[in-house]
Amino acid sequence: MSAVTAGLATLMAALLSDPSVPFTALFPVDLPQTFDIVLGVELPDLPPGTEPVDLPGGPAASAVHVGPVDTICLSWWPLLAWVHERGLEPAGPLREHYLDGHTTHLTVPLQEE
Repeated sequence: MSAVTAGLATLMAALLSDPSVPFTALFPVDLPQTFDIVLGVELPDLPPGTEPVDLPGGPAASAVHVGPVDTICLSWWPLLAWVHERGLEPAGPLREHYLDGHTTHLTVPLQEE
């Protein structure tokens, strides 16, 4: 495991340890060797050194993963297969909205037809 992966795992574990703080992670659709992940939480004020990210609305496919985060791929695979089987195209980063330690809302933004 790389230092970045370990750091991300530590950060996500810290966020997941407090179920009262839901947060969102944005991942690229195609995972290159290296990539950026955007983590977001709803806060009353923007902390110094951070910037807001606008998540546009529109058509989307979604699913709910119930279980440990380390098994989340078991929910992503059928959701992405559903999108592909219908000839739909993702229109932005994949979204994981962690509601608590065992429930994650998965969203694939879709291109308008």
